[in-house]
Amino acid sequence: MRYQQTLAGRKIAVVVLSRQQWQQLKPNLTLIVNAVNAAIAGSFIEVEIPFGYK
Repeated sequence: MRYQQTLAGRKIAVVVLSRQQWQQLKPNLTLIVNAVNAAIAGSFIEVEIPFGYK
């Protein structure tokens, strides 16, 4: 997705998570919140969620 769309000049930011299962996301909420807080208009951020459970 990073190379499919030009986000520069747009009013949105895209945050992509490498995993989608709540059981893997929940222990990594700090990573996700930090990425969302760092997102600015026109940005694309990928959050690598470690495999497995903490």
